[in-house]
Amino acid sequence: VARDAFGNQLSTGGSAVVVFVTGVNLGNFNATDVGNGTYTITYSPTAVGSDDLAATIGGAAVGGGPYTTIVVAGAANALQTTAVVPAAGAVGSATSITVTARDANGNPRTTGGDTVVVNVTGANTATPTVTDNGDGTYSTSYTPTAAGTDNIAITLNAAAISGSPFTSEVGAGTADPAQSTATVPAGTVGVATAIVVQAVDGTGTPLGTGGEIARPSAAVRTRASLPRADPARQTAMPSYRTERLEHRRTSWFKHVMPVIITLPRAVPRSW
Repeated sequence: VARDAFGNQLSTGGSAVVVFVTGVNLGNFNATDVGNGTYTITYSPTAVGSDDLAATIGGAAVGGGPYTTIVVAGAANALQTTAVVPAAGAVGSATSITVTARDANGNPRTTGGDTVVVNVTGANTATPTVTDNGDGTYSTSYTPTAAGTDNIAITLNAAAISGSPFTSEVGAGTADPAQSTATVPAGTVGVATAIVVQAVDGTGTPLGTGGEIARPSAAVRTRASLPRADPARQTAMPSYRTERLEHRRTSWFKHVMPVIITLPRAVPRSW
């Protein structure tokens, strides 16, 4: 609003009014003369933050300037909205997903209120509940029960967000001794006895990598062929001990853990 030296509003136009914008957004704008002593200007900020606006009339600064305006994010835009989805998951472990709502210029929103839906298909199926964190982000998770490829589709206000659908490769979980199995054959003195342990997770899914340590326990035994005692010589049944136990990982044996037990030749001993 243009005024004279005494503060009276002018009733006619004709002055050159320019507005200078500095801050997170920049620009110089010529005002529109309404013709009744007022001038208008509009500008469209693209960044979130603080802007300072300084106006001049006929090259002289308008009193009270510069004026400050706080720019906030615009309405949520699905095509600009992003999500963090793990590229790899594990059976029995939660896969956590975070969605960040953004406006048309990619600025993250700082308030909630949008509708976000997550749908999982593939090796696992789920439609987990999404939590609105109230700060422009949304979080959810699901726990895979099967190994394979999951496709994760995410929508914001019924429109697919940027990058959707996402892919997550689900592998087997950690080894579960109670579910794992072992193959233990009969043994022969002097011949290596090979024990094969198949490690699986809690759902029975075979592990695709090694790294676990396998040791025989009291529940794992093998019977070896030994010579019988000679009563005439008053000798007892020969005893033997486990000489060597090793856990080998090989690139060609990805899903099992071979364990080798060597039984040395039995040597009779007298009582």
